[in-house]
Amino acid sequence: MTRIFPFLLLFFSFLSCKEDRKIEPVEPAGAKLTGLLKAVTLRSAAGETRMEYTYADSLTLKSIRYTQGGKSTIETFTYEKDTLRTSQAGDTLKKYFYRGGRLSWVEKHVTGQTVSYQALHYVYFSNGSVGTIERRVHHYNGTDSRYNGSFTITWGGKNIGTFRERYTNGLVEDYYFQYGETRNPFTRLYSETLRIPSEDPYALSYNNPSGYATLFTAMKYRTEGKYLENRLPLSQTLSELDLEKGGDWNTIKQYTFEYYE
Repeated sequence: MTRIFPFLLLFFSFLSCKEDRKIEPVEPAGAKLTGLLKAVTLRSAAGETRMEYTYADSLTLKSIRYTQGGKSTIETFTYEKDTLRTSQAGDTLKKYFYRGGRLSWVEKHVTGQTVSYQALHYVYFSNGSVGTIERRVHHYNGTDSRYNGSFTITWGGKNIGTFRERYTNGLVEDYYFQYGETRNPFTRLYSETLRIPSEDPYALSYNNPSGYATLFTAMKYRTEGKYLENRLPLSQTLSELDLEKGGDWNTIKQYTFEYYE
């Protein structure tokens, strides 16, 4: 049940209400990309994955290039005015749907899959914070959808305090977080550029977790890194400790971050 921090992102959309955004973004003339996330490299026992981000401006993400094992896939994003509608990566099309100015659900359609598609559904608190992210499988013929797991989130200020992950087999896992003053490098990407919540709860908080623990699997995790003056990370290392078995901390993920100057 071990979750990966910080996050590997993928997105999804297509339809919407008229009031797609709460904010009417205005890109200043000659605006630069200074400070925007440029690339993330993840190293683990599974190998190395690199994600490279390109923008039209600070309000428009154009593409993400994913490179792993010498092979690359590019995910491209399309917009209607300032609203993200679709993204395409290989044979996978993702569609973004809005309701009341907020992302309501995201659909993932795979070419050749004619029976069903996957979707993420968002439920919000009255203050606009995400309360639940639910995964479902929907059938094209209109029959009932199938539950495929969910996250239920509680907040402490602008960061997630805890969340509960529910699995399709009925098992659950509770996660408890602690934070320092360092900044989550994906906050600006989601809240300011895309203006949608991430599908991964690890990418929702404003700050980086300094550590977190799981209740039922009795695991503890800590994050250490090097940071810029603005508190964004240059590198981070995620280590785990099995509280039942004891022993030493084990490094499981290493990240490096690059930003536009």
